[in-house]
Amino acid sequence: MAKDICYVNYLPAELLREIFSYLLPGRDWKLEETYPPQLILAQVCSYWRNIAISDSRLWSTFMIVRPVKQHIPMTKLWLERSGQHPLTVYIDHQGLEFEETFAATDAVIDLLRPHVHRWKAVTFILAS
Repeated sequence: MAKDICYVNYLPAELLREIFSYLLPGRDWKLEETYPPQLILAQVCSYWRNIAISDSRLWSTFMIVRPVKQHIPMTKLWLERSGQHPLTVYIDHQGLEFEETFAATDAVIDLLRPHVHRWKAVTFILAS
């Protein structure tokens, strides 16, 4: 029986980076909790993982819906991996009135504040 071949892995890394960039949320943010595409790409195989982690542009866009304390280390990771690329960030705190979510939202904003010079498009929805 012939071994299955994954032909997409024969594509150059530069082309895969470009394809990966189309998976990022754009200005048409979907207001739902979804698993970040960057993390999905990094779990497909070691080749894709290396490409995804090394592409700082891929990590410069992120969305947080209903912040919780787990978003704090995730934000640190995104900021670290994004290098010096301009940031596109969407944080939706709307409708939450739990002390933990207020603390998480504050912590995420505190992490973003030193990178204000990199903000390309930032949306905060903080109304309860």
